[in-house]
Amino acid sequence: METDRQIEAILFWRGEPMTLPELCRALKLPSADVKKGLQSLKEKLQGRGLVLIQTEDEYALDGSGNT
Repeated sequence: METDRQIEAILFWRGEPMTLPELCRALKLPSADVKKGLQSLKEKLQGRGLVLIQTEDEYALDGSGNT
């Protein structure tokens, strides 16, 4: 499974924000790979009704249309 799809599944399942280190641990990947996956996910979600929200140190999925 591609990293972006793994991140989407984890964030959807978790239902709450996660930090980059938490995502790295969950995926057993270095931060550079997870960051690439996050960027890819952000691009792939355009037009799907979900948005990848990034705060200063956390990432989450939002389906309400609020950014």
